[in-house]
This record gives sequence, C-alpha cells and structure tokens, in this order.
Amino acid sequence: MRDAIAKFERYTAADPYNATHHLQLGALLWRAGRLDAQSALKRATELNPAMAVAHAALASWSLEHGLVEEAEVSSGIAMRLAPAAQASILARAAVLEVLGQVHEAWQLVQPLVVAGNRAIPILRLYGRMARYQGQQEQALQVIQQQLPLINQSPADLARLYFTGADLLDSLERYDQSFEYAARANQLEAKPYDPKGHERTFDTLIAYFTREKLASLASARDQNATSVFIVGMPRSGSSLVEQILASHPMLHGAGELDFMQHIWAGTMQMLGAAGDEYPACLDRLTPDQAEGMSQIYLQPLMSLNPAAARITDKLPLNFLHLGLIAMLLPGARVIDIVRDPRDTCLSCYLATFNSGNDFKHDLNHAAHFYLQYRRLMQHWRETLGLPILEISYEQLVLDLESQTRRMLEFLGLPWDQRCLNFHKSHRAVSTSSLQQVRQPLYNSSIGRWKKYQQHLGELDKWFGKA
Repeated sequence: MRDAIAKFERYTAADPYNATHHLQLGALLWRAGRLDAQSALKRATELNPAMAVAHAALASWSLEHGLVEEAEVSSGIAMRLAPAAQASILARAAVLEVLGQVHEAWQLVQPLVVAGNRAIPILRLYGRMARYQGQQEQALQVIQQQLPLINQSPADLARLYFTGADLLDSLERYDQSFEYAARANQLEAKPYDPKGHERTFDTLIAYFTREKLASLASARDQNATSVFIVGMPRSGSSLVEQILASHPMLHGAGELDFMQHIWAGTMQMLGAAGDEYPACLDRLTPDQAEGMSQIYLQPLMSLNPAAARITDKLPLNFLHLGLIAMLLPGARVIDIVRDPRDTCLSCYLATFNSGNDFKHDLNHAAHFYLQYRRLMQHWRETLGLPILEISYEQLVLDLESQTRRMLEFLGLPWDQRCLNFHKSHRAVSTSSLQQVRQPLYNSSIGRWKKYQQHLGELDKWFGKA
C-alpha cells in the first residue's frame, strides 16, 4: 500500500491537474485509513466537477467518517451527473439509509436488481434493506440463485452467504441461518494462533505494571477530548456511541484506526520491530510522547472542533490502553460488556471488513473473549485512566440510569436527546445501522438461545447454560 500511495503521489506531483490521479490517490489513502484521503478526493472533484465517480467516492468517505451533511451533498451531485451509474446509486442509497429514508434508498437499489444487476455491493445493500421492507423472501431468492454462479473471490462469496444468513435470521429460520454463516466463515477463515494471542496478552500484562507506567515517559497535554469505547466487536459499542453522540456536546467519530497508526508510528520512530513492543517504550522520551499525542489529537479534533468530547469506538483499542495511558493521559475509556454467548454468536454471524481473525470459529471467539476480559481486568487495576464498565444488558433494560452514568463519567450535563438516540441521523457502521435507528428493544438479549443447538462448543468455555 505504501508503494502504491508513493507512486500516485509522484503522479499527482508530475501532473497536478489530472483529476483521475487525485481520485486514485484518494482511494488508496482511504484504504490505508489516512484522513488526507478527503483532500485528495475533494481535489479530484474540483479539477473535474463533472466526474460523478469522484463525487460518489467523496460521499462514501464522508459518510464513513460521520460527515452526513457533506455526504448528502456529494451523493446528490453524483446522482445529478450520472443517475444510472452504480457508484452514484450506491453512494446515494447509503446516505439515504443513514438518514432514515430506507424506502427511498430501496427505490434506488431494487430496480437495479430487478433489471439484472448482480454486483456484490448492490446485492449486499439490497439484502440488508430487504428485511426492513418485508422483502426478505424475494431478496433471499435472488441471493440463493446467485450463489452457485459466483466465480469471483471467496471473500465475495462469503459476503453473500453472510447476507443470506442475516435474511434467514430475520425469517426465524435459525438453523439455515447458522448453516449459511458457517459456510461464510469457512470461506473467510484466517489462521488463529491461541498460544500466540496468549503470549501477546501475557506480555502486555507483564510489562504495563503500576511501577513501570510511573517510570515511562508520558505526554504533558491532559486534553480530555478523546473517549475510547472498547470491548469485543458486536458487544454494543455502536449503541453506546449512538446514545452519547445524540448529546450536542459530543461527536461520535465511529471506528477510527488512528491508534493503530500511532502504534506503528511510535514503533518506527523508536526503530523497533513488532516483537520489541512494548519493551521499546523504555526508549520513548517525553518530547516524543507529546509529539505522538498531538498526531492523534489534531486530526481527531478536526472532525468536530466544537465538540467537548469525541468518541473513538474501535473495539480492539483495548489492546492499546497501555500506550493510550502514556500518550493521552486525559482520555476516558468506556468498556462495554455483553453476555459472552451472545457476543461470540453475534461475531460469528456478522461480516467485518477486515481483522478479527478469531470470529470465524466459535472456539476461537470464546478464547479471545476470555483474553479480552483478562486484559481489561489488568488495565482497571493498573492504569491511571478512568475506565467505566457498562453492561449491554443493563443498558438495554434501564437506558436512562445507564446513560446518566456515562454522561456523569464524561463530565457532560444531562440531555434528554440521548434517550431518543434512534432519531439521530449520524452515520453508523452498516452492521449496526438499523439496530440504532429503532427505539431500544431487548430481543438481542439471550439471542444465543435461538441457536442453542449449534453452540455446544461454547459450553466448555462458559459452562452449561
């Protein structure tokens, strides 16, 4: 990726008025998780205002980063320029879905499918929205017809199986839903090394002691803007962020990969290999810690300069809490904990864009869940960071009291809008979008019981239910 980015940076420098080069550079920067993707995509639209695909790309980037108004404008331009183009339709439909205009989004996507469009992104969006249009059977039929015909990558096939699993779940055909999810996970499976993960957790626990943390360099800036929402994927982090982001003083930034880049940048600055972390932090100076702190904070605060708090809800940031304590000593952490069976099942049934190597096998998911709990217990006993544990089940059953706990923890005044979180139009990751667009419901508590006959592997980890 670095080589590809470097190549297109040379292209744009040599031919600065070539909109296509800026578009390609923006796409690469986006894939690499870099915020300067936005300026490259914007530059493409400025150089060629008639390039619909550039406006569509800018809309999708904006939506992913919570900039809904900007996404709405860009997707509208893309549609005016090329209303029949797939990129325009995908961008616009995604924006409409986020704005709660699911029927309007459906009216854009469904005709494409009826006309025979079988592109994977179109089918995934069609399948996701079908359950909210009462069209699950029709969508499932389209996907089932398409499955034997796919000659693309296993990843594309897996995504369609996951879409089918979700539709089957909504139809209460749980055995078949699990069968589809199992097939998808087999196609996507990545190597998982339990002993290797345990060594990683052991190393973090052994290194980050109270005494060690007191001796390490730390940033001087006590900026309290950043709030990390951590936990296992599918544990309720999207719900927590949606509730908090309904507060006018808080901005929900979604799943940012800033900390992964900060970790990598710190390693590079210290000239350390991956296996030298965290011991290499012995060499970090106070000035270096301050510099890395600002590298995180400046782009974070640029997302909403007026916000008193900004949430970063990448769940696996719990792995970085030792480094966060050094670089962002003013940060706060909310750890969202959900029933282990529901968590592991939900991971198994969901599709993720990348990472989460544990989710393709229930044994691996259970193993990783217990490692996560072990490390969070260590952080609570060791770090100076304020950490608030929120139970997903208690949040669902007693929304107001748990919301008050979170706002008090963050030093924010009470705001009734947090209880009406489902009316917010902010962008949410697709796997949780429709859940947080509805008033709170408790059917997700004990969801695992619907799949109980397939979850025997979890008994050895969590005991008999």
